[in-house]
Amino acid sequence: MTENSNEVNSLAEVCATVVDADGRIMAFNDGAREAFALSADATVGTVWTGLLPNDAKERARDALAAAIEGRKSSLTMTDTAGQWQIECLPLTVAPGERPRAMVLLHRHGPTPHATMRAVIHGVTNVISASSSAARMVRRGVDASLAEAIADELEATAHHALAALDDLRSLLGAPKRDEGV
Repeated sequence: MTENSNEVNSLAEVCATVVDADGRIMAFNDGAREAFALSADATVGTVWTGLLPNDAKERARDALAAAIEGRKSSLTMTDTAGQWQIECLPLTVAPGERPRAMVLLHRHGPTPHATMRAVIHGVTNVISASSSAARMVRRGVDASLAEAIADELEATAHHALAALDDLRSLLGAPKRDEGV
């Protein structure tokens, strides 16, 4: 985490960046670090619009300039990860300090954090359902209960596979074979 940015980091699933009057990054939260693959050493001091696709840079510079002048502004951009809503908000500074702005980006669609949570949840459910089913089968079950257990295990596996497909898509990995 970068200096003076604990309050920025508390904005879960939102990419938050504090930018100075020159458009240079002063601080960013974990959402921005993840979305743009940032490292503190290489990023603080970098021009924020340099992280954006070329077709969004000019609009982003204009939105940021408005925020530095004290006006809230916003824009929408699209990149390989999907569509983003960007809000540029003026920050209050002490007298004599240079203006700065908070840039908030929110991706439309599942975020990497949400996708990972879904995968973890799906795998946890498979483990739990498998463990419970194994205990029940060892005790002996009639055919109708065995069928219900099999149906639940199949449904749990289907949900976990769907979450894994979302993760594969997020990572750009090839889709799984349908029979798997």
